Amino acid sequence: MDGNIVLSSINLNELCNLLGAQIKADIAKAIPTNTQVPQIETPIGFEAALLILGLKERTLRAKISAREIPYYQQGGRLYFFESELIAYVRQGKVKTMSEIQTDADSYINSTKKK
Repeated sequence: MDGNIVLSSINLNELCNLLGAQIKADIAKAIPTNTQVPQIETPIGFEAALLILGLKERTLRAKISAREIPYYQQGGRLYFFESELIAYVRQGKVKTMSEIQTDADSYINSTKKK
């Protein structure tokens, strides 16, 4: 006898592959899949802000001076974050006629005497 005990009819390579696949599956289950790596937003300069907003330099400077637009100042330079500029633009949404009609209908229905 050579001292080897046969427990299955698969060879050593197949056993290693099966064990490796099982270990990978167990590791994948242990690591949460919905973890998100926080994205670090890079500040942009004045020229990039002009392009994003589609404004002229004079208009953007007036909005900065009136503190209408979100900005940062460090060392005499102006910085912006694209997400904040986009949020600023989204605040100025003008309602469509159908949205106005829906709001009017819901107001009338809520104030009707019962």
